[in-house]
Amino acid sequence: MKYLDEVRVIKDREEYANEKVFMGMEGTIMHPEIRNRAFYVIFSEVGTGEDIADIPVRIEDLELVSESNLTFEEVCENVIKGFPVLVKDGYIIDTEGKKRNKIPYDYNS
Repeated sequence: MKYLDEVRVIKDREEYANEKVFMGMEGTIMHPEIRNRAFYVIFSEVGTGEDIADIPVRIEDLELVSESNLTFEEVCENVIKGFPVLVKDGYIIDTEGKKRNKIPYDYNS
């Protein structure tokens, strides 16, 4: 998963519900950086495009719906060197392509 990918929420949490985001909702990753093991995802109302929420969603609570066509280099272009930006094969990857952390769940990327 990376910047501008379409994702789906696969787990309900109180902090998401407080923002009117629930399991099954789909959104777009709107910031290239991973902060506190979460992507910032924007959720919009189907049909109107009106924004519902722009919130951090934990990596383990997301599944990939469709990938953006951005390359790794394009994702990293305006991000601080060494900052985590990508989830691949269960690992958080930083701007230098180094594996930062193993995600504590079985992730099919």
